[in-house]
Amino acid sequence: MVAEWAWLKGSASYQCSQVEMHGNSMASGELGNHLLSKTPLLSKILAMPTVCSPAVFAKHLGRGLLSWDRLIHLPDRNQKWNVVGIAEGRLCRKRHSKNYDIQRNGQQLSKCQHASTRTSTILQPDHTKANFQVMSSAWEYQKEEKNCTGYIPSYLDKDELCVVCGDKATGYHYRCITCEGCKGFFRRTIQKNLHPTYSCKYEGKCVIDKVTRNQCQECRFKKCIFVGMATDLVLDDSKRLAKRKLIEENREKRRREELQKTIGHKPEPTDEEWELIKIVTEAHVATNAQGSHWKQKRKFLPEDIGQAPIVNAPEGGKVDLEAFSQFTKIITPAITRVVDFAKKLPMFCELPCEDQIILLKGCCMEIMSLRAAVRYDPESETLTLNGEMAVTRGQLKNGGLGVVSDAIFDLGMSLSSFNLDDTEVALLQAVLLMSSDRPGLVCVERIEKCQEGFLLAFEHYINYRKHHVAHFWPKLLMKVTDLRMIGACHASRFLHMKVECPTELFPPLFLEVFED
Repeated sequence: MVAEWAWLKGSASYQCSQVEMHGNSMASGELGNHLLSKTPLLSKILAMPTVCSPAVFAKHLGRGLLSWDRLIHLPDRNQKWNVVGIAEGRLCRKRHSKNYDIQRNGQQLSKCQHASTRTSTILQPDHTKANFQVMSSAWEYQKEEKNCTGYIPSYLDKDELCVVCGDKATGYHYRCITCEGCKGFFRRTIQKNLHPTYSCKYEGKCVIDKVTRNQCQECRFKKCIFVGMATDLVLDDSKRLAKRKLIEENREKRRREELQKTIGHKPEPTDEEWELIKIVTEAHVATNAQGSHWKQKRKFLPEDIGQAPIVNAPEGGKVDLEAFSQFTKIITPAITRVVDFAKKLPMFCELPCEDQIILLKGCCMEIMSLRAAVRYDPESETLTLNGEMAVTRGQLKNGGLGVVSDAIFDLGMSLSSFNLDDTEVALLQAVLLMSSDRPGLVCVERIEKCQEGFLLAFEHYINYRKHHVAHFWPKLLMKVTDLRMIGACHASRFLHMKVECPTELFPPLFLEVFED
């Protein structure tokens, strides 16, 4: 399957893989053996037992969740995310027009909809035999009822009669319960001032009922007045038109408000997505050094370190070997924490070891940069690395990262206005980890499916948090692109560091993760 997500399309420094992964199985096996032989330390860390193994999640997770597959695969959604050319600021959503068959609870369901102009058949995911015929809209339902029985206001009894002629009443008209005929007769009489022209042949003693009401206009009008119909409530043409216009304006206003509510409604996480969010958040909190107390526990790198250049890199960046040696002391525990975060995600543990290594090598710098960026302190203008070492922009730049340090600091300054919580940082890390476009992956489709589940849960969690920032979700998603660019730039910078810095300064795990 061709990798569908091209996060950095067109980037000169990094091109997302577009390789067919269903090729020669022997080649995949050779690649796996090569990876394992090149990364013994990383493989050893991955093989260590963790508190969150895949077997645990084969059991019920509560609320009817049977397995990780059910948790990450949301069968009631038939759309997939497709982010194309995000570096150019374009987001699009791809809808699959085909109807997919779903395997759920051991039963195969056909995800289809049968629709006509009036009804639609809904096959509920959790109740395979429960079909419901629902009206397509309340308006059509009311229209049908009106055609069958006539409109009767809720305040009237079904058998309520007109107080003038005894016909079936339709509502309060000019302060009396009357039928449509007597209402219209009374209104026309007042509007056109016709009552002086009415005369009775029988001295005003006519009995007015359904049969005789059209035979004597004078007696009918007198009875209208007698039962209490109010002449002052009848509007002339100009007032009637003004009232009708006001009614239409109010109706249109209500329609717009209802439409705005419909458009403004943003779905929040489902029960299954909350389970997923909980797992990812707990994984992040358990592997995030110092947690929320990093400001109290951080130690500032001495100002004299990382200021004087010792070696000049070919690209013009300055490497201070003393600062570099300080950074290498914290790099191994920082990498180990990223690996531990991944191991606490059940779907990651279920992947082949070769894919686990590829994903970690691809995302490690990105996740470490994110963890540093969210610990940017605008007062001291420092980033805190691994929750313990606070460094300035110059120290990080001269310590080996060069221009990459500018990108990380800029990201930290930008994220400081986002006010991200632990869950949002955790979901960002999960999206970075499960990137199906890393070169050499075998289970591309499975990884892509996991990332889509993270993105959907992430978007719904953003809706739940209700950030008061315009276009918050696409802006945050663009930070994924920034982090991918940081990872790509660091890969290039790493080659210069290997040339300019003594080999003995590089921790073995650092070399394993960042060497190709």
